[in-house]
Amino acid sequence: MPKKGYKQTEKHKKNTLKSRRYTSWNRGKKEVRPEVIVKMSKVKIGKYVCENSPSYRGGVYQMSNKRHLLLMPEHPYSNCQGYILVSRYCAEAYLGRFLEKNEIVHHIDGDKTNDLPENLYIFSSQSEHTIYHHQIRKNKVEPITKSNLL
Repeated sequence: MPKKGYKQTEKHKKNTLKSRRYTSWNRGKKEVRPEVIVKMSKVKIGKYVCENSPSYRGGVYQMSNKRHLLLMPEHPYSNCQGYILVSRYCAEAYLGRFLEKNEIVHHIDGDKTNDLPENLYIFSSQSEHTIYHHQIRKNKVEPITKSNLL
């Protein structure tokens, strides 16, 4: 029984193997000298940072869970990228002090985008916040209706 298709030549096999492999950005040319790589990286430093970036939104970033982050790299509790939660910032601005790392901001109405001071409640620890939610689920305690910031 004859084989289907045509028989590949050695040259054709070699070319198809090359095309299947990953080709680098310089497409198989000579290796780039280290001083050229340094020069290329220096050109990009600061080019698309903050205001120069086409995707810059004024320092406000919305996470996938609808919470907003604010760019404040000088804040003592900002994350590694320099952002803090807007709800924490609003509570700090109203209280006139920085919140401690263990203090948790709870949204009374459950809307994470509503960062008004009358909607925020400060728990002293994550465990206290978790206990509150468990007690609410089991109907052992009434839901919080008034902010402790006011």
